Amino acid sequence: LLKDIVDAKLQVGTGLKDASFSLAKAHWANSGDDITSTVVERAKRPSVLCKLVAENVAGVSIPVFKMSHDPTKDASVQTLGVAHGGAVINACRETYFKAVTQLVRLASLQTAFKTLDEEIKMT
Repeated sequence: LLKDIVDAKLQVGTGLKDASFSLAKAHWANSGDDITSTVVERAKRPSVLCKLVAENVAGVSIPVFKMSHDPTKDASVQTLGVAHGGAVINACRETYFKAVTQLVRLASLQTAFKTLDEEIKMT
C-alpha cells in the first residue's frame, strides 16, 4: 500500500506539472488573453463528481473515493476557443482531467492507509 501511495504521489506531481504547463500553452495559444474567466462563465454544472463509498475489508470499513465523469455536461465548454487555439485548450482540459483522476486515486489510497493504520493501532 505504501508503494502504491508513493507511486501515486509521483504521478500526481508530474500530472500537475504537466497540467500547469498545458494551461500556460493554452494562454499562449489564445493570444495571451486570460481564458479562466471564460471557462468559469461557461461552466454551469460539474462534469466530474467524487463520491465517498465505504468498502468492507476484513471487517474494517474503508472509505474509498469514486470519481464519475459525465461528458454530456462538457458540451458548453467544447466550443471554447474555436477561433483561437481550440485544440490546445481541449488538450489542457484532458491534461487537467488526468491530474484530477490521479488526485482522487491518491486521496483514496491515503484515506485507506490512515484508516487501516488506526484500526491496527486499536487492536
